[in-house]
Amino acid sequence: MNPMLIDLIKSHIMRYPGCEVVDIYKLLYQAANGPKHFAIDFDINESKRDWNNAISENISPLESISVDGELVRVHFGPVRENGISFDEVINIFTMSVNYFQPRPELLIDWWRELGESIKSNILPLPYSQYAILDNEFRQWGFESRHHSESFVKAYKPAYLVILRKFIQPIIDSTK
Repeated sequence: MNPMLIDLIKSHIMRYPGCEVVDIYKLLYQAANGPKHFAIDFDINESKRDWNNAISENISPLESISVDGELVRVHFGPVRENGISFDEVINIFTMSVNYFQPRPELLIDWWRELGESIKSNILPLPYSQYAILDNEFRQWGFESRHHSESFVKAYKPAYLVILRKFIQPIIDSTK
């Protein structure tokens, strides 16, 4: 497996020690497909609620989710606390959706490599979780998944996937 991808996954596991294999799959899915999958099911009212209720303690505004750092999760709480408006984030999200080209073939490769890395004990994740998901993907294909219940309970995620180049200048201007 690509050492940089292993490092990205390991940093994700360190940041979210309660994550499960499905949460790592979500990371890989987002890195390969970018924000387009969010746009399909996007609910402005739900996102506005998430924005208003998002926690901001101990979370950085941006979290890299791709090896090249191009894609980031923009965490609502700290971004809101930095004075950036919901409308600004939604506009940048829309720009990202229109600009980013999904690469679903990467997801398939990364998923296989993830399984090999778990099996080889390179990554500290239960292979049983991987095997269950792998069986589902073989039957139904690689589709978007929600975070695990334990992830949601522990970390209360509220974010959008956005291209860094569109959000970074706004973040930098608030410092």
